[in-house]
This record gives sequence, C-alpha cells and structure tokens, in this order.
Amino acid sequence: MNPLSSTLLNVANEVRCFHSHPPKRETRLSDGTEHRGVVVCLHPFGLGVFLPDQETFGHVDTPMMGRSATSGLDDYPPVGSVVLLTVLGYSGLEQLRLSVNT
Repeated sequence: MNPLSSTLLNVANEVRCFHSHPPKRETRLSDGTEHRGVVVCLHPFGLGVFLPDQETFGHVDTPMMGRSATSGLDDYPPVGSVVLLTVLGYSGLEQLRLSVNT
C-alpha cells in the first residue's frame, strides 16, 4: 500500500463519523472545484468524506454518487476509498455538499 493510501485509511479508521466533527477550515471551498477525499462513513442517505488537503469534512447525498439507483450500502464506495469530488456548495447548516466524479 502506498503512503497516501495508508494515511487516508488511517484517517478513515480513526474518524468515527464526520457528523461529530466541526469543520476545521474557515475558508469556504468554491463551487465547482475538484478535491480528493476519503470515505469515512456510510449512511442510507449518502457518504461522509474527509478532504485531507482541505482539512474538512463533507457529505455526498446518494443521488450525487453518479448512479441511477443503489440497492443499499453495499453499492457505496467502502470506508477508506479515495474518491474525486466536486463542490456543490453548502447547506443551510454550513455542511459542505459534494458529488462524486464518475
């Protein structure tokens, strides 16, 4: 396993769920920008991801995973997976919203 994959996997294993962590980054990410992230948690409504280069967490709603339908959590990228993401904006609660690039 290469050092980057190992680091991202360690982050995924140490983070219980991104929902319990406030954003560390004060600067908002620009809509439409692409970032690399690691899947840290799975939920029926989507994925929790950590963007290590930005030191922040975000969320991918199920429809934003580039699939027409999913049959459950087994269809999601597993925890520890590295994914390429696009910023969609922020929710009313300032949660970073993302889509998975396919």
